[in-house]
Amino acid sequence: MWILSSDGDFLRGTPSASLSPSTLVWGLLTLLVVGKRVWLKPGKQYLFGRVKKNGVHHAIDNVTISRQHLVIEVGQVKPGDGLHVHAKSRLKVTDQKTKCGTIIDGEPIKGLSKELSKDEHIIQIGKYPHPLRIKWHPVVLSFSLPSKTNDPLSQARSSLEELDIKTVVPYVVGKTTHVVQNKRNTSKGLQALINGRHNVQKSGGF
Repeated sequence: MWILSSDGDFLRGTPSASLSPSTLVWGLLTLLVVGKRVWLKPGKQYLFGRVKKNGVHHAIDNVTISRQHLVIEVGQVKPGDGLHVHAKSRLKVTDQKTKCGTIIDGEPIKGLSKELSKDEHIIQIGKYPHPLRIKWHPVVLSFSLPSKTNDPLSQARSSLEELDIKTVVPYVVGKTTHVVQNKRNTSKGLQALINGRHNVQKSGGF
């Protein structure tokens, strides 16, 4: 998941209202999106500007910010990427031919677009004193399910893949962030405890 943060006062750390009401998904977002942080949902565009109108999602009250200043675009998750723990949704930033410009990781992109490939980026908008930070927070769910289950991840993948949440069967050391299980004291659940990861209960939603 791409998470946007800033020390400025224009962000509100609330999950997107367009999410399906999955208890697990809301729980994950509650852990990630606290304070001045916002989840950037795959397949969406976010317009930043000085005034909240004409499609502007986040208004920044600063004279060096243009009315329509910057667009952050998160690409759709590619089919099958929910099984690949290293895959990330595409991230692109476009300056809207602004007067004071935009700087990404020290590089000016006035009037240009730039694809972002690192796990963390710093974006300076105009001369606003609080830069934007975009950071990749991987969410990898390892499922502890009965071995006889036919394609155990199909239901989970159908609801979670489009959100860029990874679903796998094995516990991947250094990558798994949560173990989803029906009962306590499974081998994967114990491994999660050892590694300081989260154990969560499988919900009826998937």
